[in-house]
Amino acid sequence: MIKILHIIHGLNLGGAETFIFNLLSGINSDEFRFDFAIQEPEIKHKQFEKLIYDKGGKIFIIKDFFKNPVAHTQYLKRVVKTGYDFVHIHINAFINPIPAIVATQYKSRVIIHSHNSQNVRGGILSKFVHKLNTSLFLSPKFIRLSCSRKASDWMFGSRGSKMILNAVDTERYSFSEKSRNDIRSIYGIKDRYCFLSVSDRGH
Repeated sequence: MIKILHIIHGLNLGGAETFIFNLLSGINSDEFRFDFAIQEPEIKHKQFEKLIYDKGGKIFIIKDFFKNPVAHTQYLKRVVKTGYDFVHIHINAFINPIPAIVATQYKSRVIIHSHNSQNVRGGILSKFVHKLNTSLFLSPKFIRLSCSRKASDWMFGSRGSKMILNAVDTERYSFSEKSRNDIRSIYGIKDRYCFLSVSDRGH
């Protein structure tokens, strides 16, 4: 079995979490095990949490890097040294180099996965820290992944990366005549033109 530790800030409803969720949904749990090291103690994506446990994975809550970097490092070492084939670090910006530093101290292969093309928090200081950390701690031995060309340029510059498309099961979104007719029947639309507006407010 290949054991992979995913390091991500929390298990919320963001793009990176959705990517991992879709990936985990399709893996053979007899061949792969996904464990998670997260900093947010509140898990908002309950379906994700259930899937992890259903697939035989574990969730480790580690100390927040910004609140206590020393404890953050110690907790992470305890997790990584239990033995993983890969440590997969998901980041938007390279502000926290500790996971990459810790992972290189053990036998795990390290994956750095860029999920954004900019850092939306912290302003000029965070951009400076990002640039500094990418120059100091991005080892050539790391496996470099990104969600887009811009995300690759932001994290890895001229070193490049392998782009991984979102793991979406397109069959779930294919056209269904039955679903079309059922929805139209519920709302009494029949064969009239129908325009659908989707909002994330309210429900």
